[in-house]
Amino acid sequence: MEKKRLLILLAMLVFAFPSVCAIYQEELYSGTVYPGQNVSIKNQTFRFNLGIITDRINVVAPSGSVIVGQGRCEVSDFFNICFDGIEFWYHNYTTDREYYTAKVKVSEIVAKIEIERAIASGRLFIGEETKIDAVFRNIGDRDAVNFVYNDEFSLNFTITDASGCVIDGNNVKWRGDLGTNMEKKCSYKIKALEKTVFSSKASAQYNEGIKKKAVNSTAIKITVPDHQLNVSAFLTDNEIYAGGSANLTVALENINPEKDIYVEYFKIAFPMGLKVANVPYRMRIDANRYSWSGTLLQDDKSIKFFFEIKAGYPDDYELATATSFILNNVRNEIKTLNKLKVRKAGQEPEAAKIEDIEEPQSNGSENIIAPEESAGNVNVGAEKATTTTTIPIESISSESKTEKMSPKKDSIIKRLFGNALFIIIDLIIVLFIIITIVKMIKAKKVG
Repeated sequence: MEKKRLLILLAMLVFAFPSVCAIYQEELYSGTVYPGQNVSIKNQTFRFNLGIITDRINVVAPSGSVIVGQGRCEVSDFFNICFDGIEFWYHNYTTDREYYTAKVKVSEIVAKIEIERAIASGRLFIGEETKIDAVFRNIGDRDAVNFVYNDEFSLNFTITDASGCVIDGNNVKWRGDLGTNMEKKCSYKIKALEKTVFSSKASAQYNEGIKKKAVNSTAIKITVPDHQLNVSAFLTDNEIYAGGSANLTVALENINPEKDIYVEYFKIAFPMGLKVANVPYRMRIDANRYSWSGTLLQDDKSIKFFFEIKAGYPDDYELATATSFILNNVRNEIKTLNKLKVRKAGQEPEAAKIEDIEEPQSNGSENIIAPEESAGNVNVGAEKATTTTTIPIESISSESKTEKMSPKKDSIIKRLFGNALFIIIDLIIVLFIIITIVKMIKAKKVG
């Protein structure tokens, strides 16, 4: 009796949850057909024959004939054909026979692809890596042929250590056929190269017979903030004379509010022809190369180095710095470059139009506050260099200066000659008036 109850319970469970055994399919046709009717489905012909016995229908499919009972479905060459019931069509009084139409459905059995990805960390610093684990599986009832998995990343990242997949440029790929109930796993790492906010989404394309399909994974947001160490180099003058001097200020600032940053090294090398007049405090010196290492604490702690540079002889110089720092056990390097032009003593600067002169811009170094000297964080350098603004003016040659300061001789003669001519004309006019008046007086006396 208990066994019978158990069998009844199992049967009820099977009928209560039919979706457990559901076939993954896409409906292609649903309608009512009369006996012997041909229906074109996906450019293929299906013939439905319904005879005197109405509890089953004979379907001639492209792959062959199949008999489908009423209320049931049968599979033929990845087509699932269902016979849902009959409807009265008409009565033939000659033969005293009733005819019925059949309600049918035709669906195509398909593959069903699922993609799952998990990322170890969605927030990376520049230079850091994170691991991505991907799983793609076919839970459908048909093979996914010519399957291609593709996970593409922007150029702000580089891909390393792929396992189970291959690296193709800035993509991770897997190609092959994914059979029913088959899954594939692969893992890979991405390394952040630049600041970015990236929405990462993997995709898959495959063929399930004639039809091509595509599916996407859910998106993962990956955030890469800017370098956590700011390095700025400011040169007071970009152009000086031989024998003159310029001031270079280099500032290192920790902008990570939660962690200290270990500066493995800060280096700067001055080319031959330039000499450092003062040496910043606690810097190591090797010939014309200067370096420093130490820890910058959190909460916007910074350090500054001040260099007074003396120019020996004219040339075009490059002042390059390199800073290597470690954060979260990842090493990063930042470089800066300033150019200094040294002219011969007494040489006029290049002419510049007033309208082309740009207003001096701040590089933001004045906003960085050097910390007080403490353990692990040393304020290095002398007094802050005075920033001077040099505005180029239009050069004036010695010849043009002579023209503006003293007029030429021929110009003086012309002006003198012009004044004498006007005086002579005035005298002639006055003399003519006097003669006229005298004649008038004499004429009155004679009269």
